[in-house]
Amino acid sequence: MGNNHGRFTDGLLLGMLLGGAIVFLLGTKKGKKVLKAITEEGFEGLGEIAKEWENEAKKETKSQLKKVEEKIGDFEESIEVESTNGDGHSNPPTKRFFRKSPKN
Repeated sequence: MGNNHGRFTDGLLLGMLLGGAIVFLLGTKKGKKVLKAITEEGFEGLGEIAKEWENEAKKETKSQLKKVEEKIGDFEESIEVESTNGDGHSNPPTKRFFRKSPKN
């Protein structure tokens, strides 16, 4: 009985993988592009698609990094503005969140 359970699980996982691959190939633009490359050029055409995806991922990563750097710059500027009172002198902190714990 335990042996049948293992075969069922194996079949279930294999079916899920195949189903996901079919949905990807037939249901997405990238999948259709992969399917077209495989049918026209064989598996050698996948290298070009992989390079395109890599370049797209690099561009997306760079644009996201640029956005984060801009937000950090804006945040740092807002901290500088809040910490000075306009004439360059620092304002004392107005609120403390934690009290110093007594030393033993």
